Amino acid sequence: MNEETTFDLAVSRCASELQSWYEDCKTRMANRWPAIDFEAERWPLHTLYKTRLLDVNFEPSLDDFDGKDPAYGRALKCLMAEIALKGDLKISHAPMLGWRLLSRMDVPLHRLKRSNLVGLEKSLVEEAKSSIEKAGSSYRDLLALRAQIDQAGLKGVTERLAWSLEPETKTELIALLRILCKTAEFRLAS
Repeated sequence: MNEETTFDLAVSRCASELQSWYEDCKTRMANRWPAIDFEAERWPLHTLYKTRLLDVNFEPSLDDFDGKDPAYGRALKCLMAEIALKGDLKISHAPMLGWRLLSRMDVPLHRLKRSNLVGLEKSLVEEAKSSIEKAGSSYRDLLALRAQIDQAGLKGVTERLAWSLEPETKTELIALLRILCKTAEFRLAS
């Protein structure tokens, strides 16, 4: 078997794992909350069932992935289903912001590599340098994405990427946050 065939088999396996995870999440959600349409762009979990997690609106996230690999949207639904079923979080949009960072790349989900994520980190650091107010949200969203990439890898939806933020990324974003805090303190003192 040549390298391309092996890679295609890995991609096929990842696609199959996503389909299995999707069906499993859809079934578990239907069993717990029968009135929620898993395929819908909105899950009125709090409205209908008074869950801790507020209603979930996928529309902005799915819009970000418009024209991209549909696997990103399917995986996002699975990630949010796991969050809803676990019941730990209250606000639904925060975890989605991390996943939405992937919409900046033109690589199919099942072909995602560590190098793509490192490139994403670098672009976010450069944006934060240009607009320091973005440092905090970039850091938060990258941390959320790291956990989501781990979960997708555990489910077999992507290769197990063993991706963590580069030390330089952490250092630069935290340094920018410190500058932002000092600027805010100075403004308050003035």
